[in-house]
Amino acid sequence: MLKKISPTIKISVILPVYNGEQYLLEAIQSVTSQNFSITEILIVDDGSTDGTSRLIKQLDIDIPIKYYYQENKGPAFARNVGIKNATGDWLCFIDSDDIWPQNKIKSTLEYLNHNSEVDVLWGMTKFFFESKELKSKYLRNEIAEEPIFNTYLGAAFFRKDVFDKVGNFDITLTYCEDLDWYLRALEKKIRLVKTSNVGLLYRIHSNNSTHNHFSLNRNLIRMLRNKINRR
Repeated sequence: MLKKISPTIKISVILPVYNGEQYLLEAIQSVTSQNFSITEILIVDDGSTDGTSRLIKQLDIDIPIKYYYQENKGPAFARNVGIKNATGDWLCFIDSDDIWPQNKIKSTLEYLNHNSEVDVLWGMTKFFFESKELKSKYLRNEIAEEPIFNTYLGAAFFRKDVFDKVGNFDITLTYCEDLDWYLRALEKKIRLVKTSNVGLLYRIHSNNSTHNHFSLNRNLIRMLRNKINRR
């Protein structure tokens, strides 16, 4: 008989942010409103020059906050800082402009209670739009309105020690570091399961970093080259 996940498990949430004051509070609120106790939120400020730091210092929430500031080194480096300093048995990620569904933690733990051998549980992503104009534009370009599977880290739930097996995020990648980690996890035959539950609400807005198609494509090529070299 499989051992059930303990109701006292420690869950660390890692939130990298760069100039994210516009949406940051919404992201944090989506974490604090979960119907399960979160152990800590690790906010890694990747060199913000807006009011991000001020907002974080004014936070008044029940969940302990750990705040780390660094010179701008990219999201992969920021997430690795969070992994290094997290005390939880399980790790979750959320970007400063995204939102978690209200039942994310509850539905995840319900699944793990019956499948406790799983190392990573990866949910679906549903897009939502900052404006009607953006929605019209992206749906016309085949951005799905229904939930899809993508390797966005915010949709997943990670056993912390899985990073000892797979390694951390590749800091040479400013994009595609999530897909790179996912492919390395498959290569290591990590017990990774995809679920139909929505694990992330991904905000489409005018400043999404993935609008930089040149840099995105360059990083994708580098990531695929690395995969080939590992064979």
